[in-house]
Amino acid sequence: MLDLEQVDLGELAAALEDQSAEHSWWIDPGSGEIVLWSEYSEDEDEPHPDDRGLRLIEPIPSHEAYGVMEEFVEKVSDPRARDLLERAITGRGAFRRFKDTLFEFPALREDWFRLHDAQLERRALLWLVGEGLVEEALVEERLVALSSAEPADRGPVSPPRLYWRPGTASMAPHAALAEIGVDYELVRIERDEAQTDGAYLALNPLGVVPTLVEGDLVVTESAAILLWLADRYPQARLAPEDRAEFYSWLVFMTNTLQTALLRVIYPERYGSGEEVRSLAAAEAAGHFDLIERALDGRAWLVGEERSAADLFLFMLTRWARRLDPPAWNRPPIRSHFLRTLALPGVRRMVAEQALELPDWAA
Repeated sequence: MLDLEQVDLGELAAALEDQSAEHSWWIDPGSGEIVLWSEYSEDEDEPHPDDRGLRLIEPIPSHEAYGVMEEFVEKVSDPRARDLLERAITGRGAFRRFKDTLFEFPALREDWFRLHDAQLERRALLWLVGEGLVEEALVEERLVALSSAEPADRGPVSPPRLYWRPGTASMAPHAALAEIGVDYELVRIERDEAQTDGAYLALNPLGVVPTLVEGDLVVTESAAILLWLADRYPQARLAPEDRAEFYSWLVFMTNTLQTALLRVIYPERYGSGEEVRSLAAAEAAGHFDLIERALDGRAWLVGEERSAADLFLFMLTRWARRLDPPAWNRPPIRSHFLRTLALPGVRRMVAEQALELPDWAA
């Protein structure tokens, strides 16, 4: 008989979940060591685990793991979360969709992994008892302790709340939330209120929009909110897997193009009004030259799908209607604007902010 301290329960649990046909897992009944075996081993002289007295670890059927997900979903009390999770576990690819959906609900995700880890350890313990490798009395106390891993009743999950104002830098985060498809709350706050209201200044000391609040989390700055949303909701694919070019474009637009456009729109904030505006307009036009070249022959700024960078460019293109000529007079940029406008989330944002569009885009 083995002592529990001799067995790495985490490694045993992983072996029980491993459905690979290319290798198998074995346990040494004398030492508790878990051994990986493959027929394609480089050491041809290595004896087969059977010949060494090792015992095969048969993986558990995949439907058992699926059953754990079903039981978990049944106990979720938030109607929207339960509905999304029920849809996620239907059909092929259920495990991946289930985990991706949980990113939207951090508290539930925490519950799931606590339950999942406890289930894995329970399986490992029961397997050891069933194989006669440890005494049942040794695992009883551990099994009782693992029963406390049942998920808590979290109740309805509060949706993210976006403080916004029409046509401002809140456009891109607003469109991102709508593209993700989550419920969200919009709180319109005018400039004077944002800069004087103590409660809002506690969230955003600069007194500007946008500000995103989810639970105790507060995120400010449009580009930062987009980056956070991309990580928070990976299933929405707001950022590509290869993020180098994505980061470059997003930082370029918020750090370089956006600041030039702000000097065009609010020249009085930066010095002698008309001179500032003229220089900033020329600078912004040069930046749009760069973007126009980048969009020549491609649909999106990065990769083959839309990303948060495209939502940000859509916002800045609308701001740049104040340039002479407007940025959207450039064919590649106009095509990009129309393509982005056709996205359901962008359409929803435009409607909710009641934004005016040019005749050719209405």
